[in-house]
Amino acid sequence: MSSKEIISDLNFGEKNPIQISISAYGIMFLLLSLAIGLIGLQLNEPLLYFPGIVPPLVFVLFILRLSIAKGLEIEVQVTIPSTQVKAKSFVTIEIDFIAKAKIRGLVSIETSEGLFPVVKPEHSFISLNNDERSTDTFVFFAPRRGKERVKSLSFQYNGIIGFFYAEKTVEINQDLIILPEPQRIQLPWNLKQRIMDQFVSQITVMIKGRGTEFLALKDFEYGDELRHISWKATAKFNKLISKEFEEPMQLRFLIVVDGSLSMAGPKLEFALSAAIELTTVIRRSEFTVTILVHGDHTYRNIKITSSSGALQSLAIELHNVIPLGTGLNYDTLYDTITTKKLTNSVVIFISDPELPKNIIQEGLVKIRRYSQRVFFLSCFTPGFGALSYSEVRDELVDSVYQYNYRREIIEKKILREYEKQEAQIIVAVKSSNSNYHSLETYNTNVLLELKRALDLENKIVRRSRSVMKNA
Repeated sequence: MSSKEIISDLNFGEKNPIQISISAYGIMFLLLSLAIGLIGLQLNEPLLYFPGIVPPLVFVLFILRLSIAKGLEIEVQVTIPSTQVKAKSFVTIEIDFIAKAKIRGLVSIETSEGLFPVVKPEHSFISLNNDERSTDTFVFFAPRRGKERVKSLSFQYNGIIGFFYAEKTVEINQDLIILPEPQRIQLPWNLKQRIMDQFVSQITVMIKGRGTEFLALKDFEYGDELRHISWKATAKFNKLISKEFEEPMQLRFLIVVDGSLSMAGPKLEFALSAAIELTTVIRRSEFTVTILVHGDHTYRNIKITSSSGALQSLAIELHNVIPLGTGLNYDTLYDTITTKKLTNSVVIFISDPELPKNIIQEGLVKIRRYSQRVFFLSCFTPGFGALSYSEVRDELVDSVYQYNYRREIIEKKILREYEKQEAQIIVAVKSSNSNYHSLETYNTNVLLELKRALDLENKIVRRSRSVMKNA
C-alpha cells in the first residue's frame, strides 16, 4: 500500500500541558540537599551552603528554561506506510520533528502490547536547534493477526537525568489491522496455476449440453441443430440420429475453515492463511468461491466478488477470527450449505477432526450428497498438536536417562496414538466418498498439499486399474 500520513503538524504546544515529574531519587536528592543546607545554616558552615542550594536552584532554573523554550513547542508529523500489514511482518513509524527553540530530550512512542520494538527501542534521543528538522524511524514487529494501536507520542525534556524532567504527551490512537500471515512457503505464479489446472481438470464434472466433447448418439429430437445430425448413423439405422455433446459444468468452490476450539493456535492461523491462498488462485482462474468459518455455527460467510479489492477485503474480514465452539458441527454446516444455496460446490475442508468417527462420517455423507467433490485437509497430526515432540526443548530435561525415556518411550507412544486415531478418521472420511489428506506441518503451502493429494489419488487409481486389468 502507498504511504499514508496519519497525523500532520501534531504540536507539542500550549494545547498539551507540561507535566513535570520528579522521580523518587529526585525527591530524596532535593530533601537531602535541603537538609544539608539547613544544617549548614545551623552550624554557620559556608561549605554546606553549596550542596544545599545548588539542586533546588537547578530545579528552579529548569522551570524557567521551560518557559523560555515556549513550553516545549515542537511540530511533529507522524507517517505510517500502511495501516494494514500481514502478521509476522514489520510496521515502520516515521516521525518528523521541527523545533521552535533549542531543545534536547527523549522521544518515546507508546503502542499496544502486540507490537514489539526492533532495530531500536521505543525511545530515541533528539537534540535540535531553533527551526532545525529531524526525522526518526521506529520499527515494530507484529507477530500475530488482530488489531493493534499506536497510542501516543511523548517528549521528555530532562533537567537532571534520573531526578526530574518535563514531559508532554499527544494522543495518536491510530489502529493497525494485522492481517493473517502468508503461507510459509511461497510458490511462483506459474506453479500455482499448473497445480490449479491439474486440480480443475481432475474434478471437472461433465454435463450434457452443447460443448465440443462427443458423448453419445441419440434419436433426433425437435430443437436439435441440423449440423449435429450423424448421417452415417442415420443411413445405418434408417432414422435421424443426432450427436450428443458434453460440456464442463461451471465449478464453484466452498472453502470451510474449522473455527472451533480444536483449531486454536497455529492450526487456525494456517487454515486462514491457506483459505486466502486458495482463494487467490481460484479467483484468478475465474471460478466463484465462498469461504465459511464454521464451528458450532457459521461465524463468517464470505462470498468473493470479482472486484479488485476483494482479496484485501477477505484478509480484513478474517483478521479478527477467534476460535469458538467445542468442535465442527456438521449439522449446522449442512443447514448453512443448503439454505444459503451453496450446494453443488467443490468443498475443501481445513479442519482438525477431533470428533468421534461416526459423527464425522454421518456429517460428511450428508454434505457429500449435495456437493460435487469433497476434499478434507486434516490438521490432526503431531506437527500441529500441542503434544508435538519435535518442539519440546531438550535442555528442559535433567539427565540423559530422562532424555532417552522421552525420545524412546513417550514420543513414540504419542505418535502411535495419533496414528491410531488418524486411521479411524481416514476410514470415516473415505467411507463418505470424500478425499482425505493429512497436513503434517504448517511450514508448507496448501497448494503443494493439494497437489500431493491429487498425485496420491491418481496413483491409487492407476494401481487399481492395473490390478483389474491383470485379473
